[in-house]
Amino acid sequence: MHFGPEEIRRAIARTVARRTARVALYAVPANPTPGRDDLRGTGVVEFSTRRAWVSDRLVTRRGLETSRRRGESRLLRRLKRGIAAETEFYFDGGRRYVCGPDGAWTSDGADPAGAMSDHHPSWPLHILSGAHGTPALVEEVNDAVGKTLVLDAEVDLSVAQAHTPHPLGVPPGVFGDGAPESASGHCIPARAWLTADGHIWRVSVASRRHLARPRDAIMWFASEFVELGEPVTVVPPGLATEPRRT
Repeated sequence: MHFGPEEIRRAIARTVARRTARVALYAVPANPTPGRDDLRGTGVVEFSTRRAWVSDRLVTRRGLETSRRRGESRLLRRLKRGIAAETEFYFDGGRRYVCGPDGAWTSDGADPAGAMSDHHPSWPLHILSGAHGTPALVEEVNDAVGKTLVLDAEVDLSVAQAHTPHPLGVPPGVFGDGAPESASGHCIPARAWLTADGHIWRVSVASRRHLARPRDAIMWFASEFVELGEPVTVVPPGLATEPRRT
């Protein structure tokens, strides 16, 4: 069975055309396929507006368990438990807001029309459009969404930008000043799960650390998209009403 990069890009286009989705976020050490203990958070995305509202945590359940098994100090484990608590994030295009402990939202001040941050839950999906060469069929499985094809691909960040209608951010400190055009010729591994009806269910991409130091163990970041096309409304913070998910 042969799949080229154009088949992957068509699957991305079909997914984005559904306009909305619920999303689950994962951080997975060494393996692109996430498990339950790798869950970082959940939320909603609005592909048409580049908006998203998600919960996220810096340390997953697996990370806490690994810390315990390694015999790390009580102080370090306590610190990790503190940052394992969920934090709410709101993305308005290129701008990111974070909800503080007091419930107040603060912005990073970036231009909403600017580049989509690699922290955005839709970033892995758009980066996948940079697939080139011949993606490798890993396996055909029955997952939570039914029959899926699992494909491995090399993703060129400059190719991704050329196939995406809006600017994509690249990890800071990796390609000079971090501008998208400075990513030309740099590739990262990715894995995609294609559903029987031709949508992207899950995509997993290598971490920024791997980009900077390819010989290091890879940490994978995955986004899962379900309930495509379901009604979702995201109201920007700082207006008459606080941001909300429906």
